[in-house]
Amino acid sequence: MAALRHCLPLLALLTRTAAQIFGCDDTAVLPASADGRQNPAGAHHGYVEWWFFTTFSPKSDVGLALSYNAAHRGVSAMVYLHASHPARASVEHYHASFSTVTSTPDNATAHWDASNNVVVVDEKTYIVRGSMGGASWTLRYEQAVDACREHVDILKNFIKLDWVAYMPSAKVTGTLTLNGTTFDLSDATGYHDHNSGRVSAASASESPTRKVPR
Repeated sequence: MAALRHCLPLLALLTRTAAQIFGCDDTAVLPASADGRQNPAGAHHGYVEWWFFTTFSPKSDVGLALSYNAAHRGVSAMVYLHASHPARASVEHYHASFSTVTSTPDNATAHWDASNNVVVVDEKTYIVRGSMGGASWTLRYEQAVDACREHVDILKNFIKLDWVAYMPSAKVTGTLTLNGTTFDLSDATGYHDHNSGRVSAASASESPTRKVPR
């Protein structure tokens, strides 16, 4: 719950440059391919790759954290209700596994099935869709801050990732439907990154995210 209190409200504050937010160089313009599939074959043991999205709507007081996993062929979601009121806050967890993922190295367009996919409209605009259990969402992400790229090496190759914060801040519009109730996210702020690389066998079970399970 502490993470919920501190992390989600901060999404509304992500209006600075990537350098100010993350301390990395945002002077270079990253092409759309930086957010594309990096290793379609998943050629080596311990390879991980996923696209991660978050958003928070102050008006609806609802937050979302989404993991679209390429290497493990799954989509996971955490839905935060009453996110800015810890005493009332609750979280719903969702996960679906798929037999295939269709993706491209050109950009972030990827399909798990007709209801769970990321569609690139242009280099700065994505449509993110998901549906599982009692939850479904259609979100439009518009990049508000230039992308940032870092290489993460933890404990001498224990975890080695190419981390691309492609949308350090994004304007988000769309809807979330949860158990028949639809929430308007037209005032939302979001974040999107893409991670790929190697996680050692000892930590592979935690691979796609400490942010979203599975």
